[in-house]
Amino acid sequence: MRIKFAAAAVLLLLVTSVQAEDGKMKAAVDAFAKQFEGSWVSESELDSDAPGIGKKGDRLIGHLTFKKQDGLIEVSWHGENNGKPVGTRARGIIGWDVKAEKLRVRWFSSGGANGTIVYTHAGDHWSNKINVVDPAGTPFSADQRMSFPKDGSYTVKMTNRKNGDESLPDREIVWHRGKKLKKSKKSKKK
Repeated sequence: MRIKFAAAAVLLLLVTSVQAEDGKMKAAVDAFAKQFEGSWVSESELDSDAPGIGKKGDRLIGHLTFKKQDGLIEVSWHGENNGKPVGTRARGIIGWDVKAEKLRVRWFSSGGANGTIVYTHAGDHWSNKINVVDPAGTPFSADQRMSFPKDGSYTVKMTNRKNGDESLPDREIVWHRGKKLKKSKKSKKK
């Protein structure tokens, strides 16, 4: 009888801890999606060469979309360089990293770049750590502070930027809300 009780207690503890983890995950994904879901547009000048995107000094317009689906957030990016579409697109998934207890995005570009971003909810902003490898195999890293969206825009402040061995100056990019994503409607049976 004691063995059955002990086994039941262990099972109950396991189920309770899984439910608690699911609650943290859902809360983090829901908080991020509530703030950022939809389309965003930014305009900036490239301050270094970016393979597949452009050269230093080029004017880049970035289009970023966040869409919550099935407990994850899909992310997609495409850009325009001096008014023409760039050849590189990127897609990723934001999900819950159980070990770090934070949101993490893993993304890949059509040009061969890939990276991770770890999101930490920090009061009135998200604090992020970025690690990227560009198509040439050069590592890029930075710390980011993403403000919560306000009045249709949010600001990303990047510090400690490093492209290979080269340190880059701090940078700020403002993203403006584009059109909101419409909820998909289920088709009606006739």
